[in-house]
Amino acid sequence: MKIIRKSILSRLALATVFCFLTPYLNGQNDKFDAFRDSTDGAVDMSDFLLSVSGFLPIPTIITEPAVGYGGGMFGAYFHKKSNVNQTISQPDISFAGGGGTENESWFAGGGHMGFWKGGKIRYRGILFYAQPRLTFYLFENFGVEVPVRTTMNALFFFQSIEFRLGKSNWYAGGEYIFMQNGVKVNNQESYPILDPVLDRFEIDVTSSGLGAQFSYDGRDNIYSTNKGIQWSNELRYFPEALGSTREYGTFTTDFIAYKPIVENDFYLGFRNKVDMVFDSPPFYVIPSVNMRGVKRLRYQGEFINTTELEARFRVYKRWSVLGFGGVGLYSPRLVDFEFEDGVWAGGTGFRYLLARLFNLQAGLDFAWSEKDPIDDKNQFAFYITVGTAWNR
Repeated sequence: MKIIRKSILSRLALATVFCFLTPYLNGQNDKFDAFRDSTDGAVDMSDFLLSVSGFLPIPTIITEPAVGYGGGMFGAYFHKKSNVNQTISQPDISFAGGGGTENESWFAGGGHMGFWKGGKIRYRGILFYAQPRLTFYLFENFGVEVPVRTTMNALFFFQSIEFRLGKSNWYAGGEYIFMQNGVKVNNQESYPILDPVLDRFEIDVTSSGLGAQFSYDGRDNIYSTNKGIQWSNELRYFPEALGSTREYGTFTTDFIAYKPIVENDFYLGFRNKVDMVFDSPPFYVIPSVNMRGVKRLRYQGEFINTTELEARFRVYKRWSVLGFGGVGLYSPRLVDFEFEDGVWAGGTGFRYLLARLFNLQAGLDFAWSEKDPIDDKNQFAFYITVGTAWNR
């Protein structure tokens, strides 16, 4: 289960409010002046967000190919701060809700994220229960790739705290992660040779572990970054001594850089992410290539390296177009450490500057990747993107 990143709820709330109010904002009614920017008269959510305090409903739309289309509803409570700059750059949000998708996956839960002492301390806490119906592609090491359809009953609890190191942009901290998961195999196809092995996938696994974080955050903005570097490193271990059914570890290092080529008009972004697992992980925590246009969990391996580029060009006032592409390499076994396979993906999209004071952009991305060897079809997906796509 992917951990929700620091700014996703605030960005999602802004986009949702925008979607609901846009049909009314084009009128001339003075009561909607709060949704227009006084500098250019364009639709803008900055003043509205700065005035928000209390509860805000957040409908969500899901377009992930791994689970199908769906949606849900969250409620978020924005804790207003006395300092406007901190309200913008360091939002404190409590949230709860749930949703489901067309393949009968569903989830429910909540959490809190906050910035304390002027951003010197960052906190995240999440409690979720989910019943995802996911397909894993296994047994590649045996010369055959079998889609294994599963239903999971997953409880997820996460606590994280980071401390700024002096006055620098470096942060260090720790995590506690608890996951309890029951797995049921739903394959309709029969594989006489592999069926005894598939039976062993119906397991109940408890993972309880600690993590260490070390990161650098030199971005100009946490919502839609234009320049700066973000480099995060996370090492986690789930020992039997803490109650884990299986003892294993994970490591992730994620480097992202943004650079303006023509100020206010043309920007480039670069990302390189490495994910790995070691010792005896359950099959569902083995990382997979995660790029726009590629189905989650489709290309798994104990070592993953993903490299992506993105270019964004402003074409008219608040509107921009972008193109992106990348390659994901995966090694089935960490001990072998050979990139035997890879997958490419790319696409295009557009952005609208939704909240000028927050530098928050929202839009759509359309992405394609190479043919899936299982069904011999090119993969396509679209995404509602709020803020930086690499934060999804």
